[in-house]
Amino acid sequence: QNPDIAYNSLPIKLGYRVHTTGGMLYFGPEQNIRIEITNPDSVVFAYVEGDLGKFDQELFNETFKFDLKKYIPNFIEGDIVFYDPKINISYHNPVGIGGELELNFVGHDAKGNSVNVFSGYSNKWTVIRPNCSMVEQGSPVNSDIEINNKTSNIVDFIKLLPNTIDYSGVLHVNADVPDGTPIHNCISNKGEARLGVEIELPLNLSAKNLILKQDVDLNMSDLGDLSAVERMRIYINAEHQLPVNATLRLTMLDTTRPAIAQNLGVLDMIVLESAPTKDGKVAREVIKTNEDEVTLEKGDPILENLLKANKLRVEVLLDTEKAGEIPVVFYSYYGLKLNLAADCKFIYTSR
Repeated sequence: QNPDIAYNSLPIKLGYRVHTTGGMLYFGPEQNIRIEITNPDSVVFAYVEGDLGKFDQELFNETFKFDLKKYIPNFIEGDIVFYDPKINISYHNPVGIGGELELNFVGHDAKGNSVNVFSGYSNKWTVIRPNCSMVEQGSPVNSDIEINNKTSNIVDFIKLLPNTIDYSGVLHVNADVPDGTPIHNCISNKGEARLGVEIELPLNLSAKNLILKQDVDLNMSDLGDLSAVERMRIYINAEHQLPVNATLRLTMLDTTRPAIAQNLGVLDMIVLESAPTKDGKVAREVIKTNEDEVTLEKGDPILENLLKANKLRVEVLLDTEKAGEIPVVFYSYYGLKLNLAADCKFIYTSR
């Protein structure tokens, strides 16, 4: 039979009374009332009140492993520091059980370095409970926890780029009730317990020697007779409001050669100079313009190697103002307009 259908179930209210003959009655931990249900699958508790006592309940104790290089192989190098990261944890509690939540997070990188998120800080928070009338109605209360740069080592934790994270959580049940105070817990089958985790990574950061890499396939033979190229010009124009310095580095590769001989040379040029900032912010009306032009003539080894390359490694080197020592914030109105052009001069001999 389906117990969810009303006529297939029977509501029962269970209570007990103690009668004495005029003497004092004492209750202590050694006095217990034990109820055994021979068919527990047929019983659904709608509401329970009582004293659950004080004990520790392990919620989780896990290790999360992942290979960061698998996701960004040879794509990023250098140091980037986020100054205002946050982890927000929200628990919707529908039961009359509170206590103290204890969390631990330790990150490890591939070099054996580690950061304990809460080393030197408190890692315990009070989990509040609704009163029993709210529990009967299924009305939860919220406990909100914010882990930020003032309450933890989260800045160093993210900077580490851990590939292994040890994390654990313990609920110290009824630890919020002072010793000697009666404990009154209540549970109903109404309401829903929910745990929400939100990570905020505001773009308040500094970057020092940060390198972004991308390899691009070339097929220079499509240009025709490369021996006819007399000159190549590369031109860059940028208008932006970004508080960063950037250098564009082009590495010419010939992957048909042995690995030790694939690098054919490097061409560096400044693409962006940081727009001026005040307290880490570029004013809305400030526009920074950068222009650069590189001309390569026939006989220049760089031009010759560029024409031989079958792959171009594009690397963007980023530093925030004053070599990454000053944190900056990226605002939504910041813009970037970039124009990149290249032209060649060919010499053709008619027959």
